[in-house]
Amino acid sequence: SSHFGTERSIPAQRKLAAAFGRGPPLAPTSSGMLFAPAERQASCDRPGGAPVPVTLGICAMEKKATSKPMLSILKLLTRFGDIEIVPFPEEVILNSPVEEWPHPVDVLVSFFSDGFPLDKAEAYCALRQPHLVNDVTAQRILLDRARVYSLLEENGIPHPDAVFAERDPETKALVNGENFEEGDDFLIIGDKKVAKPFVEKPLDAEDHNICIYYPSSAGGGVKRLFRKVGDRSSYFDPGVRNVRTDGSYLYEPFMKTQGTDIKVYTVGAEYAHAEARKSPVIDGVVNRNEDGKEVRYPVVLTPKEKEMARRVCLAFGQWVCGFDLLRTTNGSYVIDVNGWSFVKGIPKYYEDAANLLRAHVLNITGRATRMRTVESLVAMPSVLTEEDGDDKWDAEEEAASCARSDRWEHEELLAVLAVMRHGDRTPKNKVKLVTSLKEFLHLHKKWASGPRKEVKLKAPTQLQEVLDLTYSLLGPDDTPNGSASAKATPPSSDEALIVAEVPEAPAEPEVAAPEVAAPEVERSPLDDRTMEACKHIRVVLAGGHFDGIYRKVQVKPVSWAQNEAGEEEVSEVMVVLKYGGILTPVGEKQAEELGHIFRGEMYPGEDAATGGPSATGLLRLHATQRHDFKVYSSDEGRVQMSAAAFARGLLDLEGGSLTPICVALVETDSQMLDDLPSAALPFIEEEKQKLYARITQPPDEVVEHEESPGSAATPASASSPLKRRDSSYKDG
Repeated sequence: SSHFGTERSIPAQRKLAAAFGRGPPLAPTSSGMLFAPAERQASCDRPGGAPVPVTLGICAMEKKATSKPMLSILKLLTRFGDIEIVPFPEEVILNSPVEEWPHPVDVLVSFFSDGFPLDKAEAYCALRQPHLVNDVTAQRILLDRARVYSLLEENGIPHPDAVFAERDPETKALVNGENFEEGDDFLIIGDKKVAKPFVEKPLDAEDHNICIYYPSSAGGGVKRLFRKVGDRSSYFDPGVRNVRTDGSYLYEPFMKTQGTDIKVYTVGAEYAHAEARKSPVIDGVVNRNEDGKEVRYPVVLTPKEKEMARRVCLAFGQWVCGFDLLRTTNGSYVIDVNGWSFVKGIPKYYEDAANLLRAHVLNITGRATRMRTVESLVAMPSVLTEEDGDDKWDAEEEAASCARSDRWEHEELLAVLAVMRHGDRTPKNKVKLVTSLKEFLHLHKKWASGPRKEVKLKAPTQLQEVLDLTYSLLGPDDTPNGSASAKATPPSSDEALIVAEVPEAPAEPEVAAPEVAAPEVERSPLDDRTMEACKHIRVVLAGGHFDGIYRKVQVKPVSWAQNEAGEEEVSEVMVVLKYGGILTPVGEKQAEELGHIFRGEMYPGEDAATGGPSATGLLRLHATQRHDFKVYSSDEGRVQMSAAAFARGLLDLEGGSLTPICVALVETDSQMLDDLPSAALPFIEEEKQKLYARITQPPDEVVEHEESPGSAATPASASSPLKRRDSSYKDG
């Protein structure tokens, strides 16, 4: 078996030795070593007393040691004859004791990958004491994401604020006995709470099965990420809402990066190369070039990011190191440290890496003068800690940009802006109830942050609470247990579209809410209008799974009074149920097609085969367009989904659920395109009343009269044909 293994590894040994040796290919000895101790001295003799070259051992799995980037860099490294490569055969690494591993070597390159015996490499280093390019023992830290984050924290390197759930491998119980509570849209571990969307990562860094959980307000579901398989790196599962409890995981907030990840590669503390790629959280399709390699684009790091790269290299003891970086509107964060990594397919990087590695090897063995070192690329307090660091840097950058004398002498495209309306939707519906019922007053008190604050109920448990409240108010004489209402039809033409797009999920734990004791009172009697409103609300909420995008309940205080303690409390509220307004399949298609058109007409390219126009101009114009691409939307579901569909067409993403695209690319703002001053509201209300009168009254009965802003009276709506769209009720 040992002999077979040695013979099998000879091609890899010859591949390395022939590429970097100064003589003929080296054959392994009878022990399976490339050099025996006595043979090693003889092989290093040089005529004329020439200096013996530094021996650089390569102790890694065969696949990594003979990869194209590794071979390219090592070949450049040995071209001056002052460094000689000593490859460690994989069979020797796996099956021979460390005493029989190649020796002596002056400097050792050893790094972990799947199947590599890290404990044996540590034992070899302890036995032979070679100089190390990458600290071998420190590589154990890279295998545990919790330890990685801890070391990042100790060295002041920005990283996501993570919560850890470590479980016993046998019982699956939390080892620290902390509280673990899962709600509809959040997770509580101990005294820390993480709201969806959040990322779930196994603590085992070699496990790349990562999940992203989306909130019910975006449709819910989970995005499953994994190591690239063909052209796939993730898929979306709309039916899963509960986190995994079969192992140890960390949970961190999902960060929006406008659809890009950044890979940073250091060669020493003062050199870093960065590339951007399409994030796997978008559509899960891996973009590949003609050679089958993943498409990546060079990125210029900011001074802060360069300092982060320097600190990662030094903190983890990995002179050659790769790590993942996310750029967000709040700054850049390190989310993973990978250890030994090389850039693929860039000759300039190979040249730089070889020169730096050669200088480092000669320096640590005393063959060259000390390398130049930099304590810090930038002053750390002003870069990574001070709050005004971003503003200061932006101001300096803007001043330098404005100083360019030729900027306005020639046309320069600075940005392309587009403002669009949402796609085709179903009719919007609204139910209003002005009431002083104690049950609704308690609902407001439970969820609102203050007596004068409005509350929006979107979470599944919140909507379920409203539904339960209507059942209790209507009593057992009106469809007890909701059996009939679940089959009923709301007074709307689009009842089928009210149902969520995701399948029914299992029963979930309730959302934690502020502890407010419910008053022990008898159920309030209902008048006809309140009963009609409660029935209406019940029928809408009873239909299908709660998703929070197209159904929400608002509770607005309208009157206040002083209680016995002299405190202000709400005495009357307006309950508003909004539903419908769903982006239709036609609307989704409209938005996506507009994205395709925008891509082709705004950035025309040229088809290499036909010479005609194509839609590749966007990539040709700006290779890192994904990082400069921003999408903003109001918080309405139909607008968010329209924006996501447009982005899918513009960026030529794969079809499927819009939820991952919406969460990853679309920034929501409730005031988007609606930031009118309060002084304009009376005029808007007046025009609404005029339009309402013209729609609901015969033309000969419409009276045109001028009124001061905000003085128009609300027309009676008892017989209004719009009642099905905007049903208003007032109790008493």
